[in-house]
Amino acid sequence: MGVPRRFKENRVRHGIRWGGIGGVPRRFWRRKAGLARAKAQGKRLGRPERLPDERLAAVRGLSVREAARSLGISAATAHRWLSQKTP
Repeated sequence: MGVPRRFKENRVRHGIRWGGIGGVPRRFWRRKAGLARAKAQGKRLGRPERLPDERLAAVRGLSVREAARSLGISAATAHRWLSQKTP
């Protein structure tokens, strides 16, 4: 019976591939293998940790922009970190 000619024409026109669905698991496993390899090499994964309180205490008297510049972070992040209560 086969695939109707109309479907084949639309597939070519819109760039639809037959194996498009099969690529999803392959991408998943490749990404998982890449993350495992990076972890095995000792690379840090995920969100960076917050600065220690000692470094934040050193810039507490400065303006937010000056503190951000000296810490190497954005002004919004510096404002959020400096406005939090220290334990």
